[in-house]
Amino acid sequence: MSHRIDSRWHSEHIAIISFQDPPRQNQLCWAAIDELAGTIVQCRERGARIVILASSLAGHWYEHAWLGDLENRLADRPMTGSGMGWFSRNRER
Repeated sequence: MSHRIDSRWHSEHIAIISFQDPPRQNQLCWAAIDELAGTIVQCRERGARIVILASSLAGHWYEHAWLGDLENRLADRPMTGSGMGWFSRNRER
């Protein structure tokens, strides 16, 4: 995969998640979405009350979905991941 997701802690309850995918100019492939969702859940489980999303690719923030995965789905070709991270959520019960 060409993307990279890192998390670090600013303080006890504030996590910072940075993302970069230079070849896709920070467009989010399904694999990145799935990993990002998992990273957010991990931060919440470790006690984060605030999660800050940041880009580590100069000139780009988190862009739209990478169209390659959408095209592959329509053509019945392999995708980078499930993309179910778009629909996941983590809330306190």
